[in-house]
Amino acid sequence: MDKIPCFLCGTLLGVRTDKNGKLYLICDSCGSQHFVRRLQGMERLKEMGRYFPQQTAQLAARMESLLQVQARLNEIDALKKEIQKLELAAGHIFRDQEKVRARDAVQKRVDALLAELERTAEDIHEEPGLKKTVAT
Repeated sequence: MDKIPCFLCGTLLGVRTDKNGKLYLICDSCGSQHFVRRLQGMERLKEMGRYFPQQTAQLAARMESLLQVQARLNEIDALKKEIQKLELAAGHIFRDQEKVRARDAVQKRVDALLAELERTAEDIHEEPGLKKTVAT
């Protein structure tokens, strides 16, 4: 059976078989162990083992876009925390206008990142081979 990537870190793992014929994977990189005990799961794992080598290039491109999206989401979360700090530091009665301006600048960066995420989502939906979906 071919190798498949670890579910946590992406390292390619060889599928092993225990003494009872059950399949399992061990990732030395992250220390995770994945056991597949039922017949349907073993069949799906074998199918994945055949699927991944055929789709390596497409998966790499999708993984790259996923990592970019995750990085943007992490940046947005950090910026939102910074906005909250600036809002508190600006005061409520006697507003520090510099803090308010800084907060507004950070909010503009959040808005720009959200717009970038929307464009990325549109680009992903327009990739050849992907089904068009309607957002609800």
